[in-house]
Amino acid sequence: TAYNEQTKAQQEVARNLSRVRSSITQREYALKDSLLADYNNKIREHENSLVKLSQLENNRKIAELSLPRLTVELSDLNKTRESLIEKWHEIKAEKFIIDDNELCCPVCHRPLEADDMELKKEQMLAEFNANIAKKIENNKAKGLETKSAIEVKEKEIKSVNDTLFRYDEQI
Repeated sequence: TAYNEQTKAQQEVARNLSRVRSSITQREYALKDSLLADYNNKIREHENSLVKLSQLENNRKIAELSLPRLTVELSDLNKTRESLIEKWHEIKAEKFIIDDNELCCPVCHRPLEADDMELKKEQMLAEFNANIAKKIENNKAKGLETKSAIEVKEKEIKSVNDTLFRYDEQI
């Protein structure tokens, strides 16, 4: 019976040892699984960071490529503006000149009488002034349109530069 007691005690120790070993093995697997999951998460995070970085760099390049085009467009608009200013000065410098041939009868080509001549001069001056006013108004309208387009283009350029700055900060 002492033998049986000893055998039971050995069996109990063996069971306890088996349970402890099983528990250790389970903990080892759980730890390995946890470490592997953490490692895989870190790898995914790193890969996602690389993808995001690549996307940011590509978006930055696309934005940067638009700058030369926008700059040329702005330059063209400024040239148009300068041309319109020049044209405005030309319009303002136009003088009312009477051609003596216009003060003749269109049929017989004799000079008009004094009253008719004054009336014709007044009519010609009124037409000249109306024509100048129309030219100035057209020039002004084109100038305002160009000014607006310049402002829009400058805002676009500023926006692209701001975007490039933000991309540089993120990269």
